[in-house]
Amino acid sequence: MKSLPKSASHLLRSLLLPVMLIPFIGSGQTTWKEVLLPATTSAFTMMDFADSLNGILFSENGTYAMTEDGGNSWTIDSVHVSWRVTQVKMFPPRTCWVITKKYYNIDTVLYTTSGKDWNHITAPESVKTAWIGEAGFSSPTTIWLPSLSGIYRSDDAGATWSVNRHASGMWCSIVFADSLNGYLAFQTSGVGGEVYGNTFQTENGGSTWDTIKHDHMLSYRAIRFYTPAVGYYYSRWVGLDGMPSYGYVEATYDGGLTRHSIRSYDYGDIFGCILYPSGGLLLITEKNSLKPMPSDSTKFTIAAEYNGLKLVDFESTSERSNWILAAGNRLFQSIGTPTEVPGRQTIEPGEYRLEANYPNPFNPETHLAYTVAQPSLISITIYDMLGREVDRVLDGYRDAGIYTAAWNARTFSSGVYVARMVAIPQGTTAGGAFTAARKLILQK
Repeated sequence: MKSLPKSASHLLRSLLLPVMLIPFIGSGQTTWKEVLLPATTSAFTMMDFADSLNGILFSENGTYAMTEDGGNSWTIDSVHVSWRVTQVKMFPPRTCWVITKKYYNIDTVLYTTSGKDWNHITAPESVKTAWIGEAGFSSPTTIWLPSLSGIYRSDDAGATWSVNRHASGMWCSIVFADSLNGYLAFQTSGVGGEVYGNTFQTENGGSTWDTIKHDHMLSYRAIRFYTPAVGYYYSRWVGLDGMPSYGYVEATYDGGLTRHSIRSYDYGDIFGCILYPSGGLLLITEKNSLKPMPSDSTKFTIAAEYNGLKLVDFESTSERSNWILAAGNRLFQSIGTPTEVPGRQTIEPGEYRLEANYPNPFNPETHLAYTVAQPSLISITIYDMLGREVDRVLDGYRDAGIYTAAWNARTFSSGVYVARMVAIPQGTTAGGAFTAARKLILQK
């Protein structure tokens, strides 16, 4: 085994501060235009668009606005609710579902096929008394309610219910790309407060579910799929013993079989992503804001810093149908689309980074995001605390971009290890190399 070089030994004695990833993925900035909304005293807090034409905006107190022509005209109405509206789902032309919650428990399920004349649906009693996650909808009449007591399904707009799946844990989110292809997220707690996350997939409308990923220390919060293949998972890594928690997005272009992770350190909750079959990705968080373009004040761009128009919600239904709801009941639609290769991020020249691994502690697999400023020979090597090389994760050329490498420590003992990255820019020698190290904690 090789010994750790002296320059890396110094890095072992200092903990590198986390470095934030830029929250924009893509080769171009998306441009947004404002869509005028009718005046109302209620503040819209959420929305759903079934396609580029049909959409609905909702306030927590039951006031809503609907459009059938892409926002050119709107109708304002309201429905009585006792507790706050937390979720809305629309199917064209005017079928809508609304979920209200009393704290973390479901209070009311509302359903309409006309955009008015709402039916108040009685949810199963066991769901009413249990924490409930994000509901899913596989057809205009089929609703799925994930809860601590299992997953409940109704195929007749809430007239009757059946239990689709039992488990000891928390069903967090269900989403369907169409009537057959669906995804769900589940988490449970282990000894000492450890969190285990699982994601499942169905290709037969929920008759059976197959596990597609199991993660240690991950708390899955939401799933979005725009086609059966293209979507993303938003999760939180839960830090124990004073370690920080953070969120990140896993984008997939093959139905979840492989995922490209985008880390979010200090960007708050993630509203969502614009994902395209061609590979483009734009990450939108609560710390972003909208700012007018200097060349044309009628058009807006998303700023990384939080000093513009505050974002409230985000919705994406297709490559050309992306919407942002901002403070003050202001609605924006995208009029430009970025393009990018999956798993890579456009960056400014001169930046090399090795991010902290996630999850950490881990068992048995962890991931290392790294930034390459220009075409370079990249190596990522694993050392034990005696400075001995025990594994080589990566050794090869990479173009400029952001990548993720995985280290599977299934055959290694519990303990502290160090991942060291060396980047030698093309056309230079080892003397001009960039080096960085991260501490990895394997806990079996």
